Amino acid sequence: MTIRLLKGPGDEITFTISRDVLASIIPAPRTPSVPVTITQDNCLEVFGVKPETFLAFARANRFPNEKRGRLRVAKYDDVKAFLTQRPDLAKTKADIDAIDHESVIAATVQRMRK
Repeated sequence: MTIRLLKGPGDEITFTISRDVLASIIPAPRTPSVPVTITQDNCLEVFGVKPETFLAFARANRFPNEKRGRLRVAKYDDVKAFLTQRPDLAKTKADIDAIDHESVIAATVQRMRK
């Protein structure tokens, strides 16, 4: 990779950096990580569910959770499974595989916000 720096009018500096050196200087982009647990503190940013709504579902035991101090803690997979649960759409295993779970989550969240 060649980089040109302009210091001023007529002053130009050009140098070359190999891709290996550049890769060691600039970190690779991070992939978004999925949290292991969901609480009322991170439910909005992870699933778009208001903390009050998350707490109501947790208190109603809609998914396995436990109380740790002031937090309700649930596993990510349990909360996602609850939000994507649509028994009216899934009659067979093939139907379950065909469901666009991300769309179902978005629709569920949209209904909860009303």
